[in-house]
Amino acid sequence: TDTAPTGKPTTSGTYYLHVCSIDRAGNITKTSSMYRLDINNPTCSITANGTVGTNSWYTSNVSLTLNTSDTGSGIDAYDLTTSSTASYSNSGSASRTSDTSGITYYGYVRDASGRTGSCSLAIKRDATVPTVTYTVPSDRLTWKNIHCITVNASDATSGISAINHAWSASNSAMPGTFYTTSGTSKCTGSSGAGGLGANMGMRYLWARGVDNAGNVSTAVASSGVNYDYLGPTLSGQSCISYPRSTGGFRYEITLTASDTGMGYPGLACVTVNTSPFPTTSQCSPSGSRVVTINITGTTRPSPISITRREVRDVGGATTVNTTTVSQSCTASTQPVN
Repeated sequence: TDTAPTGKPTTSGTYYLHVCSIDRAGNITKTSSMYRLDINNPTCSITANGTVGTNSWYTSNVSLTLNTSDTGSGIDAYDLTTSSTASYSNSGSASRTSDTSGITYYGYVRDASGRTGSCSLAIKRDATVPTVTYTVPSDRLTWKNIHCITVNASDATSGISAINHAWSASNSAMPGTFYTTSGTSKCTGSSGAGGLGANMGMRYLWARGVDNAGNVSTAVASSGVNYDYLGPTLSGQSCISYPRSTGGFRYEITLTASDTGMGYPGLACVTVNTSPFPTTSQCSPSGSRVVTINITGTTRPSPISITRREVRDVGGATTVNTTTVSQSCTASTQPVN
């Protein structure tokens, strides 16, 4: 009995088996058979095309393509889907047109021998610019240096990376230079980088948000603030005394002042240390620089000794002078109440 040869192919490919048999009578029989061997699984990969921002975020629509390969029996079926369950519907492309913080696409492939392979690709898309809002103090038209406007930035998908902000005298022309602050909120006023500094008058805060995908919102201006961190300039005073019809005298002390910020003083106070004047400061009504002081007695002193003068502008910025001065007072004969 003859023994047939043994052995088998170890790589994928097409093989032929030839068999020749001879019986004892010398008869010869020949047969041949073709066999295809596939021992390798098919492979696939997914490619994505779109505008890539920062931190691997796409900032535009994303098109996806399934790429397949097989070195053996050839591709029989494939699919590109967001399902983690294998399917073979011969769909090789997909697109993402809405924002997502993360989604995985799966590729499935099957060859003619029934072997299968799979691949996957995770993407994230944010094509929406952040939103910026302002929190403005109600006293925005009477500002001193203790105030600030708060910029709030939000982004629904990738989140806020930074806030760009700058002050300007215009609410229509965007500033050329912005300052950057990390986080979702920034309270900016007179101090620090990007603050108002010495720029007094009507000012507008411009701000824009930057998200983690690199999207930047259009800069918009806040409501205006009237900023005045300097007190008025106090240059002197005058004094007139009037007889009162009820007895005694009325002294009207007018402080002379100017203001480079909001333009006018809002309040004045003086302290006169001459008897019989009160020993505490007397102040004018808001918006006036005329301090009225009533005294009793039959004589009206002149000059008077003033130890403290104060003038305050409409924003509350105050200038105080504590130098003692001797002030002559003009005596009027016109009686007052």
